[in-house]
Amino acid sequence: MFSGDLLINWQRARVLRTTLLKSIRKLGIDSDLISLTVLLLLMLSCGGGNAGLTGPDFPTDAQVEADSLALINQDRREHGQQELILDEKLTAIARTHSADMRDRDYLSHVTPDGKTLADRLKSGGISFRLAGENIERTMNISDPAGFANTSFLNDMDHRNNLLNNQFMRVGVGVAHSGSTYWITQDFVKP
Repeated sequence: MFSGDLLINWQRARVLRTTLLKSIRKLGIDSDLISLTVLLLLMLSCGGGNAGLTGPDFPTDAQVEADSLALINQDRREHGQQELILDEKLTAIARTHSADMRDRDYLSHVTPDGKTLADRLKSGGISFRLAGENIERTMNISDPAGFANTSFLNDMDHRNNLLNNQFMRVGVGVAHSGSTYWITQDFVKP
């Protein structure tokens, strides 16, 4: 299903394509070759991976991370819990896990080669007595942080991580490809 703006832009693109093809045919140029070239240029201009090229309705990874942290601490305040401190080393670990899930197309706390959160924390030099992790993947959602937060609050295990009064530090890492976002939240009690 197309949103109104996307549908209008799609219709404009179709009209422009038709007009261009008619002009190209008058010049005797192979329209199939031109269509393929235009398609490739459009694909390249849309970007992918974590290049920071998001559409006007989709936030950057940094925005999703900041929004996620704000929502975590808002939820904790509302439930009488102390706010969590953002930890840059945890954030780096969370970002790496999100990027790995994106790059290898999976959604799991355990990597395809069997590495767990504890393994990732130890590899990243994080000492902990207690740890937890929330992960989510959103597709075609203009507010990935809000969607993930609602999802986490509606699942008992994820909710327990968000509101656990023993956790003191958090790392939030996001990776995206187009309009799909992988969000990882790592919680620890040092």
